[in-house]
Amino acid sequence: MKTAHLPFLAMMCALASMTCILLAEQDVPPKESTATGGEHPSAPAAGSEHPQAPKEPASGETPKAAADPSETPVPVPDQAKPKVEDVTPAPEPPPPPPNYQGTVAFLDLKQKFVIIDFKHKNNVPPVRSELGVYRNGRFVGSIRITPPVKPPNASADILQGSLRQGDEVR
Repeated sequence: MKTAHLPFLAMMCALASMTCILLAEQDVPPKESTATGGEHPSAPAAGSEHPQAPKEPASGETPKAAADPSETPVPVPDQAKPKVEDVTPAPEPPPPPPNYQGTVAFLDLKQKFVIIDFKHKNNVPPVRSELGVYRNGRFVGSIRITPPVKPPNASADILQGSLRQGDEVR
């Protein structure tokens, strides 16, 4: 998967979570159905008595308390709260690009190449990297790193500009 798609996927996951929360806040009761025609179980059957009409107990039976529908607790669906386990954490942002800094140690204008001293072995850019060359903070040219690279030094072709020994490369 390309890393360029990760922010888009994270945004889509967040949008889906917010949609679930909004739907849960609407408190829409679920539709109940039975196997016999989809009528609600408390709905009166055709031709039957009114559901709140008291029934006479048959002889020998003990009278049962009539259930008042207003006193019957109505099941409320649980609020859909996103669980911490269900949410995937956002990926780590990519590290900032390395800050390559060096100086022009040697210069050959006939062959149009330079040797750059990057001062630290771990601070040498890869081959084919293009860097700017500055003198007193002002851009004076550009270079492209070429083989051989022997940290902390690297050779580079001069792409443009007029360079001098001691110019800053970054």
